[in-house]
Amino acid sequence: MTMAAASTNAQPASLSALRVALIVIAAIATLGAIADFPIAFHDFGHKEPLLVFAQRVTSAKLMIAPLVAGAALTFAALGRLRYAIMTLAALMLLAWVSDLPTFPIHGLELSLGTTGAMTFIERFAFPLLAVAAIVLAVRGTQLVLATVFVTLPMILTITGVVLFAIGIAIHGF
Repeated sequence: MTMAAASTNAQPASLSALRVALIVIAAIATLGAIADFPIAFHDFGHKEPLLVFAQRVTSAKLMIAPLVAGAALTFAALGRLRYAIMTLAALMLLAWVSDLPTFPIHGLELSLGTTGAMTFIERFAFPLLAVAAIVLAVRGTQLVLATVFVTLPMILTITGVVLFAIGIAIHGF
């Protein structure tokens, strides 16, 4: 067996593992978006125009997110890995755009604590990672890195939930 044959045999295995990872990631994103969908129809009773606008933008995101996440799942299941990555990155950008109306309402909300760090990551790092994932997917290079980029929001969310649960287990309410 030559080195060229060995490298061509290894590539499909890594692509199939990446495909499985993208299917799992997209399935989790789809289930989360479907679970959040009913909130889009809840009226929080805001009277201030900026809060009403923010609620409508968030409702639009909650209605669009299941379609985008479902498209990512479909692309991953069909083996269109680049499109699945781009769609998951678009989902990240959709979440970021829906969060933009909170800037004039609450300001940047940056602080030196854990909450400030999480806010900074969500508002500044995730959009850049989403754009980087789209660029990598369009070029067809470093798809594993692009997949890591689109997975980071889920990893951060799961980490936050686990840390919160640990804090509750240790200190109680």
